[in-house]
Amino acid sequence: MANTSPRASFRDPPQPLNLVDDDPERFKRIVNDTLNLILEGKINVGGSVTLTDSSATTTLNDRKIGIDSIILLQPTTTLAKDEGIPYVTGKGDGTCVLNHASNTNARTYDYVVLGA
Repeated sequence: MANTSPRASFRDPPQPLNLVDDDPERFKRIVNDTLNLILEGKINVGGSVTLTDSSATTTLNDRKIGIDSIILLQPTTTLAKDEGIPYVTGKGDGTCVLNHASNTNARTYDYVVLGA
C-alpha cells in the first residue's frame, strides 16, 4: 500500500506571475511572504508515513523525492521507536521504498526530504 503524506500539500506554491501584466506590488508581497515562511522554518519538505502491515516494504510517494534525495525518518510512535529506522531504497521521481520488519503493528514516522 502506498503512503502519500497528508502534509505534502501543506501550502501550494504561489503561481508564477507574468511580471509584465501583473501588479509588481503583488509580486513583492508573494516573495516577501515566501521568504518569511522559509526563515520561520516552514519549508514544506516533510510529511508522515505509516508502514504497511504484514509487509517488509512500504512505498512512500511524495513529489519532492528524487533519485538524489535524502529522506530522514523520525519515529512518532512507541512501536516505531522500538523497531528502529527503516532504510530507503528505490528512490525515483516522486517515490521511494522503505525497507522494514514485517509485522502487524502500526508504526508511524515523520519524514523530511532534502535535495532533489
